Amino acid sequence: MRVFEIFSSINGEICNAHQGSLCTFIRFSWCNLRCTYCDTKYAQNLDSGRELTIPQIIKAVRKQGNKNITITGGEPLLQIENLKALLYELEESYNISIETNGSYDIRQLLPFSVSIVMDYKLPSSEMEKFMYKPNLDVLTRSEDILKFVVADEKDFNRAIEILKKYGILATVAFSPVKGMMDSRKLAIMMSESSFLKKRGAVLSLQLHKLLDLK
Repeated sequence: MRVFEIFSSINGEICNAHQGSLCTFIRFSWCNLRCTYCDTKYAQNLDSGRELTIPQIIKAVRKQGNKNITITGGEPLLQIENLKALLYELEESYNISIETNGSYDIRQLLPFSVSIVMDYKLPSSEMEKFMYKPNLDVLTRSEDILKFVVADEKDFNRAIEILKKYGILATVAFSPVKGMMDSRKLAIMMSESSFLKKRGAVLSLQLHKLLDLK
């Protein structure tokens, strides 16, 4: 499978292991979307990174020594058969989160003991048209997370609209686009929403960037 990098850091964003938890990251190469605010453009292309076998990945993961694993990208579901094969080998020994951009059917991951952290791309991303809407009916497990990356008030209002339309039972998180949405402003907007108060929504900042970590 095509992997851009494997490294140890902290979970800087919301996941089932909590922000700040020590973690090994497996970053898959290749993404089908081109979000305007993407901060991992280096991993967008299929020819980025290198080909690794499952034994090579497992060896690298063991070397890092972390209980928690976050599989990210790129977009991991573009290599779904390879991803499934990897999960078969890892799921019994590790606490795994998978970050996905919301454009592919996440039901393919439900048989595995993993947490799904799924983005819903809002208008500022220019990628909302690619969202696979049936995913919103699948996010019924408490260990799964729906994340909205917010650049402006239009994004924020669209996120509220989506939440009201679909019966999403998963944890809901809001994250500001760096340089476009002030973190404090987003926190205030959230705290002034009676709907989000009832939902128990979470503000997720990129903690690893605040600490100048990878």
